[in-house]
Amino acid sequence: MKLPRSLIDAPCAFESLDRVPEKKRLRQYSSEFNSRDVWNEFHTDQIRGCGYSQSHKSTIEHCEVVWKDHCQGHGRHHALTTPEIVQSWCHDLINERTQETAQQYYLNFVNRFYIYLMWSDNYPHMYNPVQFAISDYPIVAEIWESGPHGDKE
Repeated sequence: MKLPRSLIDAPCAFESLDRVPEKKRLRQYSSEFNSRDVWNEFHTDQIRGCGYSQSHKSTIEHCEVVWKDHCQGHGRHHALTTPEIVQSWCHDLINERTQETAQQYYLNFVNRFYIYLMWSDNYPHMYNPVQFAISDYPIVAEIWESGPHGDKE
């Protein structure tokens, strides 16, 4: 599933997380996702067999580990995050990396993960918390604007 640029930056039909009905918020699905490795499902469907170099695959896998660890540290499943957790992660990233590296090799991959979840029929995701974080938190927006944002139309 290759998505056009116009969909990559779209958080959803909702203007903000406040407008997402409570029953559709990601935290409502924690029991469904508790034992699932959703990133692995994404990786299997979107990364394996796509002709990416081993170096690129290793970069994505490193992002996966860093993202999962951060979410777990906040008591959240990696597929059920909040904009606040994205913001916290971005603070951690820029303490150790340049904004460009944080955007290109971390934030961009997690954004693509959530886009995949939103546009796949296999998941209940109706919004992208990364895009809400970009809208709501200056540090996330600064990182996002510092580099390329994925596939072009």
